[in-house]
Amino acid sequence: PHDVERFVSAANYVVVHWADREGLIRETLSALEERLDPNVFARCHRSTIVNLAKASEIAPLADGAWRLTMISGAEVIVSRSYREQILKRLGR
Repeated sequence: PHDVERFVSAANYVVVHWADREGLIRETLSALEERLDPNVFARCHRSTIVNLAKASEIAPLADGAWRLTMISGAEVIVSRSYREQILKRLGR
């Protein structure tokens, strides 16, 4: 699981992104979140969980949300609901 960059919700499935690959798990994002190591993974949006060790940059957006850029170059939105938690865990 530490190779995983992010998990993205797709109804009752979760798309797993790692090493320029994708996979599909038949499970909800909430159920998966309960099994993940909270020291490594963090929810950043209602539809996304990220591996914070794979984050490279974070920048504010005009609407109060933030854009988290992953090492792979993928960009993920950090919603206002999860903003403070993510910024704190990233040391900002």
